[in-house]
Amino acid sequence: MPIESLVSVVFYRGLTMQVAVERDATGRSNYSMCAVNPSRISKTFNEQALQYVVENIAEETKWLLEIVNYNIANMQYVCAGDLRALDTLTGVTNYLKAQKIDIQALMETLSLEDVKAHLVEIIRECARQTEAKPKPLDLQRGFATIPLKGIDVPFHSTFLRSGVKPFRSFLLKKINKTTIDPSKLIGKYIPNVTAKPFEITKEYFEDVYRLTNSPKIKDILANWESYQDGGKAPSESSFEHVHAEGPDGTETDAS
Repeated sequence: MPIESLVSVVFYRGLTMQVAVERDATGRSNYSMCAVNPSRISKTFNEQALQYVVENIAEETKWLLEIVNYNIANMQYVCAGDLRALDTLTGVTNYLKAQKIDIQALMETLSLEDVKAHLVEIIRECARQTEAKPKPLDLQRGFATIPLKGIDVPFHSTFLRSGVKPFRSFLLKKINKTTIDPSKLIGKYIPNVTAKPFEITKEYFEDVYRLTNSPKIKDILANWESYQDGGKAPSESSFEHVHAEGPDGTETDAS
């Protein structure tokens, strides 16, 4: 890709992300991101427990909160969302740590309904404390959370889904298919979507579809035999879709 095209792609991507969120008169948004280390809460607090807490905060408060990066199993994740939700997440995880509440143990001894009721009670109290804080919120570090200062867009979250289609169209216009040789990327390029070395195999594309539900990947899989019968692998456009589409249709690798 010529440097001029690369610059325009990066600029358009940044512009797409920036205009996706509303800002006040001072340019501040109501969104951010934070890193989370579940292992700092307890030895048994793992990815499953974090996902459970995040989903319940989002469900109870109706504020955006999602795990958007899975970096190191049970040790490093990134959450994106509403400032209030992120602050509530810090409050909830601080409480679980301080009170030595073992969610995994509770799930083994109590019904799921009772566990959820107990967690929702904690969430409501932490959300109440968040609402009482001066605005705009200034996220603070917790036992297991670290705010990503300077980030005011919920990157990789479903909130940005509306900007995916126009950005993908712009990106595809800038990519010259004749210059792409997917074979040079096999085993060397690692897409954010899969976190695995790129392959042109049916199993790999099935994995991409499982993660993204991409209709274009679905079409490729439905016609996979035609590629095999013709002695060809999926075309360059297949690579573009693996590259440009992420979970829930969110753009990932052009980052």
